[in-house]
Amino acid sequence: MSNEQISDLKRKAEQGDATAQYNLGVLYETRSGVEEDDIQAAQWYEKAAAQGHAEAQFHLGLLYQFDKGVPHDSVTAAQWYEKAAVQGHAEAQFRLGQLYEIGFDNVQQDGTQAVKWLEQAAAQGHAEALGTLGHMYFDGENGVPQDYMRAYIWYSLAAAIWTDDAQFSEVSEGRGGRQAGAVYARDESARRMTPALVVEAQRLAQQCQARIDGRRAETRSKTSR
Repeated sequence: MSNEQISDLKRKAEQGDATAQYNLGVLYETRSGVEEDDIQAAQWYEKAAAQGHAEAQFHLGLLYQFDKGVPHDSVTAAQWYEKAAVQGHAEAQFRLGQLYEIGFDNVQQDGTQAVKWLEQAAAQGHAEALGTLGHMYFDGENGVPQDYMRAYIWYSLAAAIWTDDAQFSEVSEGRGGRQAGAVYARDESARRMTPALVVEAQRLAQQCQARIDGRRAETRSKTSR
């Protein structure tokens, strides 16, 4: 980005343009044409976030969770994630669900809240959310009942998406990557089910997959406009 473009972006941001404020925050965080400054990044993200900019809200949550430019505060991170999550931001939904799943600092473990937000991310085809739901139902943790049929469905969907997305199919730790791990966990779930339940789980997984594919196609169509 040229100095002239950066100056124009700063001018728009100072005039209150939320998108410009967010983009300026990205420049400061990623050191793209300006000196890296996480404090400035947080300040510009917060200005955009206060105007309801979902991407800025999500990035501000990340800064609070990982102590970049602002003091580490998981509760504040969760609050900003939730503001983005209610606007349909899939990664914010996943991060918020993850905080509730594991319990982090002053964010209390809450299986019900974890499932709520992870399911919303999963409905958008977020592979990590799908896999996390699979783990939760397979293990029966944090107040979530053990349910091998649901685990099978979530693992099946995660495996399908990790197959489609090349960046997730890399070999890791000698186990064939996350896609192979999801397939293994799905098959372990099936071993604990009757054949009739496996058939029903496969049918439900196909239905869910069709809905996810439709939503992802709709999102890609909107993005390409």
